[in-house]
Amino acid sequence: MEIKNVLQEVSETSWILGGKLLLSRTSTPTPGKPSWSSGKGDFYTISEAPSPLPPVRSPSYTDQSFKLLCYAHEWKATWRIGEAYLLVQKPASPYSAREHTTLEYIQSKGDLGFVTPQVHYHDEFDGRYYLILNDMPGECMQKVWYTLGPEEKTYYIEQVVKMVKQLSEWQSDTMEGAGGGPVLEWFLNDPITGDSNVKPENLLKTAAAMDMDCSSFHFSHNDLKPCRITVNGIGKPIGVWNWSTAGFVPKDWIRTKLLRFRSMDLPSRSDEYNAEVAEWRERIQERLGEEGFPEATAGFTKFFNALGKRQM
Repeated sequence: MEIKNVLQEVSETSWILGGKLLLSRTSTPTPGKPSWSSGKGDFYTISEAPSPLPPVRSPSYTDQSFKLLCYAHEWKATWRIGEAYLLVQKPASPYSAREHTTLEYIQSKGDLGFVTPQVHYHDEFDGRYYLILNDMPGECMQKVWYTLGPEEKTYYIEQVVKMVKQLSEWQSDTMEGAGGGPVLEWFLNDPITGDSNVKPENLLKTAAAMDMDCSSFHFSHNDLKPCRITVNGIGKPIGVWNWSTAGFVPKDWIRTKLLRFRSMDLPSRSDEYNAEVAEWRERIQERLGEEGFPEATAGFTKFFNALGKRQM
C-alpha cells in the first residue's frame, strides 16, 4: 500500500489514520487529547479510532489548509493539517533515534536562540512512524534566498553558524543519535556492505578511513539544506526543521559535508549548474572554517577514490 493511503476520510470533519487513530476537526480543543489550531477558528484532535472502523473513502482535500504535500510510495508522506504537519514514514532503521526523541533532547537545553517545532503527537505501529509537529512562523529559506539583500543573507548565515557552533558543544564518546542508537548519517555508512542499520561501528570505520578525528563526537543537524531553515526577519530567530538525521559525528564531518554535497545547494534559476546555487553552503562552511571547524575533504576524496578501485 502506498503510504499516502494511511489517511482515509470518514466525513468532512473526521479521518482514520493508519487504521488505528481518529483525526477529528472540532470547535474546541479536546481535553486530554493532542489538539492544535486549524488556523480558521477551530481545531484538530487525535484520538483512538472507534471499533469497528467506520466506512472510509479517499480524502477529498477540498480545504487548502488540509492537503497532502508530498509522498514517496511506501516510504514517506507529509500532510499540512491546519497549523501542523503530519509526517508518516517507514523507519530507515529499527534502532535509530526517532525525531521526537531528538527534539526532546534539543528542547531540554533551554533557549538556544533558534526555534524547533513542538511535537503534538508521535506513535509507531505496523512498521510506520507517525509524527505531528506544529508549524513555525516565517518563510522557507529555499524560497526567499534570491530575494534577500546582502544584510539579510549575512544575518541568516550568521544565525545558522551560531546554531552549528552551539550544537557542536554537546559531545559524546560514541557516534550515535540523541538518546542512543545509530545516527542516520547514510554518507558515512559502509558503502560496501550497504548495511541498512547504519551501525556505529560501520560509521566509525568510514570516518576513520577518511582521516577524521574520532576521539570525540559532536552533535550536528547533518542536513542543512536551505529548505530546512525558516526565516522571519532580521532580529528574529531562525526555525530549524527535520532533525531525523541529527546526532553525534566527528567534528570534521560537519564542515566536510557542506563542502562536498550539492544536495545542500539552493535551487537553480537556470537549466545549467552555476556558482550561485552553492552560495548557501559555501558561505556557511567558510564561516565555520573561520570559527575553527576542521574539514577532511582530502581524506573524503582518498576514501572514495579507493572505493572506486575496489568496485572495478
